[in-house]
Amino acid sequence: MFDLGIVGFVAWGRRLVTSVQGKSDTVRFVTGSDRNPDKIAPYCEEHGLRNGDAFNGIEGVVIAGHSASRATDVMGTANAGKPVLVIKPLATMVEDSESLCAMAAEKECWRRWTPCASGQKTEV
Repeated sequence: MFDLGIVGFVAWGRRLVTSVQGKSDTVRFVTGSDRNPDKIAPYCEEHGLRNGDAFNGIEGVVIAGHSASRATDVMGTANAGKPVLVIKPLATMVEDSESLCAMAAEKECWRRWTPCASGQKTEV
């Protein structure tokens, strides 16, 4: 079981949590963070999440927060040594996207995960 953290509880963040929490044998969210921790406290309690940005003891982080803060969230998470999955858009500024791609290349990590698109390439 992979223990994950999630940053951001707008529509996608909540949708991702409710789609796997208590249903998956592979992943579960154990901690969540948002710009408004008091606002998400009831949701975190309902879904068994620690509320806060202490991501100790987790194996990866999903970034689903506000697009304006994604670049900062991704950079901080990756620099903490945690694998990161980012929903689109990666960033709102070209410079931020370029910095994140450069960091990904430096750390030799995947910059995208698109198994459907990969399969389509072999079919075409």
